[in-house]
Amino acid sequence: MSAAAAMRLDLRDRAPGDDEGASNAFARGHELRRERSGSGGEGDPAGPATCFSTVPLLENGNVAIFHDSVLGASTASPEAMGYSSRMASHSATASNAPYTWDDFLTLEEDDLRELIDGELVEVEVPTLNHEEVVMELGTDLCLWARAHGGLALASGYKVRVSARSGVMPDLQLYRKGNEVSPDQNHGLERGRADLVVEVVSPSSRRYDRVTKLRWYAQLGVPEYWIVDPEGRTFERLVLREGSFVIAASLEGEETFRPESFEGLEIPLARLWG
Repeated sequence: MSAAAAMRLDLRDRAPGDDEGASNAFARGHELRRERSGSGGEGDPAGPATCFSTVPLLENGNVAIFHDSVLGASTASPEAMGYSSRMASHSATASNAPYTWDDFLTLEEDDLRELIDGELVEVEVPTLNHEEVVMELGTDLCLWARAHGGLALASGYKVRVSARSGVMPDLQLYRKGNEVSPDQNHGLERGRADLVVEVVSPSSRRYDRVTKLRWYAQLGVPEYWIVDPEGRTFERLVLREGSFVIAASLEGEETFRPESFEGLEIPLARLWG
């Protein structure tokens, strides 16, 4: 199976409001099956509605990330780019040319490394808490896509940032009318998601909040959610004139109701378990 294969949950037989049933189904391994990402089946009334399995840079209170016209190789140190000392990288040398997007696409499915400025960087194996939060949010987004049309994707589908950089967001959502074209089954080379979600861990916090945040702004992703299970915080960032700004910052047991997703409600207490 290709590296673009993802965990997919088919919700066609469940009513849009059946949160409990969908959540249980999402969690049960026997309900999940491996399929390549793609559109819904023939006759599906909701279309391709399926679910596949930073301290912020602050300037006057806003997250200031500027849209560069060209993504060149970075001369910043690994620490400045958001690398953790616990994230092992395979550095390019004079005898080993930098890795490219094509190299990234051909990695084995269970190879979790991401492509960062020509280096393949090992991402730590997700913790139990990380996976629980991803599954909960994935269920919420999948149900929303089921009701409104669109496609929700969980960890595994690759996104091209540049010829030498590529990532695998924890969650992505593509709205109806912004579907991924069939020829991008192995990874997104053109276009962008309408929403990207990263569930941070202590070792990835700076990487998610600095490096990935900058890249998602450059790609033109309209909305970016940063979820921190350890800190029990949830940030909603929206793109404004090429820069992300904080539109909502929640914590503890508040309920998240993003205005950009009509009817979606996420009680944060449920994420923290």
